[in-house]
Amino acid sequence: MRSTTTLFASVVSAPTIFVILLAGLVACPASGQDEDGRPAETEPSAEAYRADIQELAETIRTTHPRPFQVQSEQAFDALLAGELASVDAGWTRRDLLWSMSRIIASIGCGHSQTAAYFTQQDALIAPADRFPVDVRLVAGRLLVIDPLTNGARLSVGEEIVSINGRPVTEIMEGVFRHIAADSNLRAPKQDRFNVYATSYLTYELGFPGTYSVRTTRSDGVVPLTLTESFAHRPIISPDDPCPDTLCFRIDPATGVPVMRIRSFGFYGNDGAAFAEFVDDSFAAIVASGAEAILIDVRNNHGGSGLAAAYLLRRLATKPFRYWANETDPRAIDDLFEIQHPVDTGYDGEVFVLINADTFSSVPHFAALARHNGMATLFGEPAGGGVSTNDGKRLHTSSSFGVEYLIARMRFDVDASTAGIDGPVQPDVLIERTTRDVLFGEDSQLFAAIQLAHGATATEPG
Repeated sequence: MRSTTTLFASVVSAPTIFVILLAGLVACPASGQDEDGRPAETEPSAEAYRADIQELAETIRTTHPRPFQVQSEQAFDALLAGELASVDAGWTRRDLLWSMSRIIASIGCGHSQTAAYFTQQDALIAPADRFPVDVRLVAGRLLVIDPLTNGARLSVGEEIVSINGRPVTEIMEGVFRHIAADSNLRAPKQDRFNVYATSYLTYELGFPGTYSVRTTRSDGVVPLTLTESFAHRPIISPDDPCPDTLCFRIDPATGVPVMRIRSFGFYGNDGAAFAEFVDDSFAAIVASGAEAILIDVRNNHGGSGLAAAYLLRRLATKPFRYWANETDPRAIDDLFEIQHPVDTGYDGEVFVLINADTFSSVPHFAALARHNGMATLFGEPAGGGVSTNDGKRLHTSSSFGVEYLIARMRFDVDASTAGIDGPVQPDVLIERTTRDVLFGEDSQLFAAIQLAHGATATEPG
C-alpha cells in the first residue's frame, strides 16, 4: 500500500484522474465555435435560443449518470417543453442563461450548473437594473444587511415581505428553481442565493426597472432608489481569524486546537502543501497536550478525495474503505484500496464542524469520519451526502457560447450509516444565528469550541 503522500504524486502521472471531485475541468467545444475556440457569431432569434436549450437537454440526457434521480423523465420533458414554448423574439442572452439554469437545476446535481456559479448572469446586470438593497435569506426571512441607496427608508435587520407586490415566499420559490444543489436540498440553495442575492432577485423579478418593497416595519409600499454602483461583499470576512485556505490555531480561551480547511482542492504536486499542513498541525496538537480538537470544514466546496483520505488516515485507528462499490470505476484507483491508519501520536477527541455550504468530497469526509468512529459532527446538515455526481465537463452552447458544467460520474463513499438519500447530518445541531448573518459574527464556531472543550474538561475536585 503506497503512502498517501505518494498517492498525491500519482495524480500527475494518471491522465484520467482529473475526474475526481471538483477537479480541473475538461472543455467540450461546441459545434458553433470558430477555429480559435470562440463562440461563433449567431444572430439572435427564437430558433437559435431554442437550439441552445435543446442542445443542453440532450447533453444532460447523454452525459449525466443519474439525470432523472430526483425527477421523472416525464417531468423533465414537460419542463423542457415549457421553456422552449417561452422563447420569443424579445429574448436576450439573459433570458437564455436564466432558462438554462432552470433546466440544469431541475436534475438535483450540485456539480451541474451554468459555469462559475452565477457569474455569467451577474455580469449582464447594469447597476441601474439591479435590486438596490443588499439582503440575506435567514430561515426563510429576507433581511436587509445593507440598504445601499435606501438608508433613509430601510434599516439593517429589517425584514422584507414583498417586492413589487410579490410575496417573498413566492419569489424565493422561483429563485430556488434556478439554483443547483444535490437532491435539490434547500439549505445549500439558501447559502448560494446569499452570495448573489441582489442578482438572483433581479432575474427572478424580470429586470423591472423600478422596485418597491413592503417590510414588517413599513405601513405601506416603500419605493426604492436605484443604485449607481454595486460590489458583492467578500465571502470571507476581513475580520476572520483564519482567512487562509488552510489555517491552524489554538483557541486562546480554551486551548482547543482548531484546523480550518476551506478546500480539499489540492491536486498533483499541490498535495504536498496539504500534507505538510496536516502533519504540522498534528505535531503542534501533540505538543500542546490537547485532549480535543476541532476540524472546521464549513464553506468548503470539496476537492480531491486524496486530500480527504490523507486527513482521515491520520484520524483513523483501524483500516477503512473510501469508495463504495457504486462508485464509477474510472475514479481514482487508490481510493478503492483499503486505507490504513497513520499514527500521529494524538489519541484525543475529534470534532468536525460542518454546515449547508459543505459540499462534494466534504460530506464524504464527514460521513466517513463518523461512520468509522473517528469524529463527532457538529453544526448543520451538510450540502450533500454519501453519494454525489461529478467528473464534470465544461460545455459551450453552439449558438451563444453559454458555458455550463454537466457531471459524468457517480461517486459514493463507504459510509452506509449516513444513508444515501439525504444530507450528512450532524450529531450535535449548532445553527447559525441571525446576528451571524447580519453582522459577520460566528457564534457557531464559538459554540463548537466550547462543546469540544467541555467534552474533555475535568470537574474541579
